[in-house]
Amino acid sequence: MDNERKRRLAALAVILDVTEDNEETGWIANSKRSCWVKPWLTKKTLGVQNQLYEELLATDPEEYKRLLRLSSDQFYQLLARVQPRIERQDTVMRGAVPAKTRLQVTLRFLASGERYRLPYVSRR
Repeated sequence: MDNERKRRLAALAVILDVTEDNEETGWIANSKRSCWVKPWLTKKTLGVQNQLYEELLATDPEEYKRLLRLSSDQFYQLLARVQPRIERQDTVMRGAVPAKTRLQVTLRFLASGERYRLPYVSRR
């Protein structure tokens, strides 16, 4: 036997061994993946909180300022300064929460002391 044939047979033996081990442990390559993101969370941009901020900004700037403790100009100046530090990249599994939303949630928490769970659920 030449060396090339021996290498191919050795590689085939390793592949068969790994395949048998996977079958014994119940691991299946094409198994259904578990869901990392709940379906209702994929609609983040349609949530109450995002709609609230956009509507307040358009119709009632004073209430927007009372809610976040910043005017819209101050908010966007702050966002421009912190965005590179708080922005995340989208992954294969899910899209990242936009820096604007992250900052709004943080400012609302700092301004009101409201628990994080409430803004989280209100994004639904």
